[in-house]
Amino acid sequence: MTVTHTDGQPVEPVEVDTLRLGMGERYDVLVTANTPGDWQLAAKVEGAAPMVRAILRSKGSSASLPPVTFQPAELQKKLLTYSMLKAAPGSFVPPADNPDITLPIRLSGGMGTYVWKMNNQLFSMKDRIAIEQQRLVQFQFENSSMMPHPMHLHGHFFQLDNGTGRGLLKDTVIVDPKQTVTVNWISDNPGSWAFHCHNAYHQAGGMMGVVKVGL
Repeated sequence: MTVTHTDGQPVEPVEVDTLRLGMGERYDVLVTANTPGDWQLAAKVEGAAPMVRAILRSKGSSASLPPVTFQPAELQKKLLTYSMLKAAPGSFVPPADNPDITLPIRLSGGMGTYVWKMNNQLFSMKDRIAIEQQRLVQFQFENSSMMPHPMHLHGHFFQLDNGTGRGLLKDTVIVDPKQTVTVNWISDNPGSWAFHCHNAYHQAGGMMGVVKVGL
């Protein structure tokens, strides 16, 4: 399949066999259905055996359905990674150098207590991040926990620094355990915007903040 967009933003097309999706992430893909038969579209949770699936059936096909437990070989083939993607030509890409504001965002917590924090704080309206309009803002995510966190910023798109010089534009990015991820964005949409982990129970457990654009 050919990946054309991520989170609604166009990218230079890339062909892969499988995608990894965090909660809140979206991908647009093109599939050329040029091989007749019954083909399984499968999805599974990382680290778990059960799958969900749909069947793509060619018109007039009399092929047998694959067994319920069948795992397509493509699940073990070419996996899309952020480093493969570049913003499509013509996309506005925030400059990566000399940000007006650099904010470290430390993600922490654990399964034992179901408490999840940003910069060692639980969600509180009084802890808003206040930013003037039209500033180049850099978030530096550091995940000190043992779980991935799909971090989502409402009201804005950011550029993921993936080493290509034209990193993809997104509104949700997976920050894996013990990983550091840098994103850049322009504070061009005034208002109070939710900023949180898109894993619902992490968000409910405290991993959420508010970015207030426009003082």
